[in-house]
Amino acid sequence: MRTILRPVLLAALAFSTTAGSFSASHAASCDVQLKKHYKCSATYSDGNSSEYCLRVEADNGGGLFALAEPSGGFFLCSCGPRGKAPNVAFGGAGRDFVCLRDEIALAGKVTGSKLTGFGFGDLRSMFTCRAVDTCP
Repeated sequence: MRTILRPVLLAALAFSTTAGSFSASHAASCDVQLKKHYKCSATYSDGNSSEYCLRVEADNGGGLFALAEPSGGFFLCSCGPRGKAPNVAFGGAGRDFVCLRDEIALAGKVTGSKLTGFGFGDLRSMFTCRAVDTCP
């Protein structure tokens, strides 16, 4: 596991309990499906939009991962929970994930080679990311 994941494992796990529904039909946690690089586009609540790249740093099935930006910033992420109390597998959801960075939260889904979802902080956003071989 990369160093950037270690400091906030508990925070990412705690936040994952606030994720919405999850898909019980997927046996592996969402991070297993992630590709290494994504090219993304986002639309913001102020009417602006942007395109950017993300690099994935994952722990191969542990349910925790990071989405790193070329600028050096990163989101700490957790796959959503799977199961019902008291037998909950935190970080075990097959598609749903949540991420935190400073005062920005993201919630999304991994579907094949795509990431989709929404974010909120100072602005709300919707994003779509497609896997690519490399991204600056």
